Amino acid sequence: MILLWIVATFVTTVFCLCGVGGHVYDAIAKRQMPQGDTTLAQLRYLIEENKSMRQNMLSRVERINEDARRISASIVPCPCQTNYNEPAGFNQSVAFTAWMNASSYSFSASVRAAQFPIVITNIGFGYNAANSSFTAPVSGLYEFSLAIYMELKHYVGLQVVHNGKPILRTRTGNYYTFHMASNSAIVNATVGDRFWVEHSVESDSSAVYGQEVTTFSGYLIKEF
Repeated sequence: MILLWIVATFVTTVFCLCGVGGHVYDAIAKRQMPQGDTTLAQLRYLIEENKSMRQNMLSRVERINEDARRISASIVPCPCQTNYNEPAGFNQSVAFTAWMNASSYSFSASVRAAQFPIVITNIGFGYNAANSSFTAPVSGLYEFSLAIYMELKHYVGLQVVHNGKPILRTRTGNYYTFHMASNSAIVNATVGDRFWVEHSVESDSSAVYGQEVTTFSGYLIKEF
């Protein structure tokens, strides 16, 4: 009996090391081991039980692997860009707004550029308050807008120019009261292109009212 106990303990330990010890022990406990037989016969019985349970476990593992392969094959690859510094659809933010703070600003034949020294927004740092111009930091589709304010009895026109070429004009004036007007335009721009505001010939005044109402703005809609 002592020899039988030693053999059973050894076999059970082997089963545990193989990762199936607990299951084998339970299964053996539920089945009747040969009685009155030799120790060798009982040992053979335990070995056969181990083989059977190992085979069952291998079959289960294979079924799990097959399910995993089937699930993996059904997964559609994500078309997402994996560069997290510039994800798919990335669009650099660029926007600015500046206004004219002087009560009135005068133009002359030699000074046609309007000055907008008070910067409200300058995302992307494309706007230069020193010369009141915007330089496109990236190529893309931009929208620019211009709002002007004028005293009574006169009218004035301003225009936004793109590398020296007018892209939008705004004119306002009223004989009886102060008046305001605005306009906007959407244009393609290449990195390095410059935009600024000039006095337009469509004016009977060489001055425009500022008073933090006359403004120059722009923003990037879509980067190319």
